[in-house]
Order: sequence, then C-alpha cells, then structure tokens
Amino acid sequence: MAAVILKDTKSLGLPWENQFGLVQATRAAGMVFLSGQSSLDEKGALTGKGDMEAQLHQTYANIGKVLQQFTLTMSDVLEETIYVTDMQAILTAGPKVRREVYGEHPAVATTLVQVQRLPVADAIVEIRVVAKAQQLELLRPVSTPSDESPRRGSGGGGGLRPRIHAPMFLNPRAAKSSLRSVVPPSSPCIS
Repeated sequence: MAAVILKDTKSLGLPWENQFGLVQATRAAGMVFLSGQSSLDEKGALTGKGDMEAQLHQTYANIGKVLQQFTLTMSDVLEETIYVTDMQAILTAGPKVRREVYGEHPAVATTLVQVQRLPVADAIVEIRVVAKAQQLELLRPVSTPSDESPRRGSGGGGGLRPRIHAPMFLNPRAAKSSLRSVVPPSSPCIS
C-alpha cells in the first residue's frame, strides 16, 4: 500500500495571498517549506526601504511568525536561500543579523543569490527557508466494520491510521494534539 502524505499549509491572511494563489508555508514529510519572505509589516507595506539591515530584521521576524504557526522556531531551520539585489549590502549586514537570529555560529545551510529585482517593489532581500518538523503520514491500516478480510489480519483494515514520525515529540499527547490540527477530531484517524 502506498503511503498518503498529509500536507498542512499556513497563510498570514494577506489579500495578495489569494490573488496570487500562494500559501506562506507547507508542511509535508517532516519538513516545512516557507515561501520567500520579505520585509513586509502586518499590513503588507514594505519596511526599511534601502536599508539591508532593517529589511533583514523584518524578514527574519516574518519567517519566525510563519514558523510559529507550526510550533517551530528559528532553531528548526535547516536551509535558507537569500535573494538580494545588492550582494555587497548582504555581505556587510548579513553576518551580524544572522548571528542575532541563529546564534553565534549559525548551523544553517545558506545560499546567497543576487537577482536583478524582487517581486515586492523596493525590497532588497527575500529569504526562503526549509525547516524540520514532525512528519505526518497515513501508513497503517485501520479496521472498519465494512471490511473483515482475513488477509489483513483480525478486524480487517479498510481505513488508514496516521503514524507520526516524531523524534522531537517526547510527549505522545503533544503528537496527538498536533495531528488534531491537521485531521479533524471526528476522523477515524484519531484515537
């Protein structure tokens, strides 16, 4: 039986998310993939025009807000791609800001890319990250009254039961609580 991967998405509720048809992040297969974040405030206006350090601070703050929706922090970030319009500015401001965000020795795989222009007018930096998270997969059959096939063991197995690959969960209740945010409590997948 092939595994069915659960996918969980998060948005910030900004009007252009629906207009463009995007989400801020998607969790699947134990990873969270964030869309590129810029230095936009909660109303969608650019902050820190022309100031790489200010834009970096706001951009990382936005990344933190999106990660928090998955109960993650910046310490869960594994990889980042930083798109800039001015390489010299990121090489000057980036090390200081990144140490403030990740700690003295950032353990994050990082790629810097200089581009001609970014989607947000006057933005000089956009950052995309990948973070680790608990993995939600539908793997194990669940017995249902309608399927009493002996080849599936006692009780059949017509449905699917979620199996959580969660080395970061020390408390089984936390894993079950996290799953409830993805799968409705009335689902036969929650026990």
